[in-house]
Amino acid sequence: MPEQVTVTCPKCGKEHQVHRSLIGQKAKCSCGNVFVVATGASKASCVHCGAEVYVTEAVCPACGQSTRERKPEKGPPASHPQGVSRQPPPGSEPPDEETQGIQPSLAETVRRVDKETAEQLRKGCSIGCAVLIALPVVIGLIATMLHESPVGGGTQQGDPASIARSVFGKTAQVESADGSSYVVRYRLSAHTVGFAKMQFCEGVQRLVPGIFNSNPSAQRVEVLAFGTFVDVRGNQSEGKAMHIAFTRGNAATIQWGNVLPLNLPKIADMYSEHADFRR
Repeated sequence: MPEQVTVTCPKCGKEHQVHRSLIGQKAKCSCGNVFVVATGASKASCVHCGAEVYVTEAVCPACGQSTRERKPEKGPPASHPQGVSRQPPPGSEPPDEETQGIQPSLAETVRRVDKETAEQLRKGCSIGCAVLIALPVVIGLIATMLHESPVGGGTQQGDPASIARSVFGKTAQVESADGSSYVVRYRLSAHTVGFAKMQFCEGVQRLVPGIFNSNPSAQRVEVLAFGTFVDVRGNQSEGKAMHIAFTRGNAATIQWGNVLPLNLPKIADMYSEHADFRR
C-alpha cells in the first residue's frame, strides 16, 4: 500500500499528495480552504445541497450544513379539522392593493362629515330664518286685506240677517248704520226666565262668531231680546229682557266651541238684563 495518497480540495479542485497517516485529519489547501483528508473512494453527496463531499467531513464545505443530518422528507400537508377556517388571523392579511392608500383616516372622515353637516345646517337655518322673517309679513298682509281678527267656533255662514234668522227665528231683525256695528233684535218665545236666558245665551254663542267670520268689516255685534213682562198687580208691559255686546277683539279671545253659554254675560264687553231675570 503506497504511503502517499492523492487528495483533492473540495473547493478549488486542486490535487495534493499527502501521507496516508493524515487521512481523517484536517488539512489546508493553498486556496485557504480547510478540509478533512480522505481518499478518492470515500466521497459522497451532501444530503442538503448535493455537493460532492468526503464521508469523513462533518460539515459540507459548499452549503455549510451538517453531513450527519438527513434532509427532512416532505410529507403530506397537515390537514385542518373540519369546520376550522384556513383564513389567516385578523390583522395578518396584507393590505388590498386596490384600496391601499384610498381609505381616508377616521379623523379625516369625521371632519368631512362635520363639515357637510354644518353646511346643511347653515342652509337649513338660512331657509328657516327667511320663513320666520316672512311669516309675520304675510300674516300682516292677510289681516290688512281682511280687516279682521279670526274668531274661532263660528259655524253660521252668510249675511248677518240670514244668520240672525237661522239662530233666533223669523222675528229676528238686524240693523247696521255703517256696516261695522250690527244690532240684532228678536222676541223671546220662552215662558220661563231660566229657559229664556239659556235660549238667549245659546243663540249668542252661535250668532256672534258667525257674523264676525262671515263679515270682515264687522267690529261690534249687539243682541237684544224683548219680551212681555207682568208685574205683581198683573199689568203687562213690553220691554228689553237682555242686552249683550261683543267687539271683534274680545270675541277673538274666546273659544266659542268650549265656553259655557251661561258664562258669556260674564266675559262680554257689555251685558244688562231686566230686573225679573235677577230675582
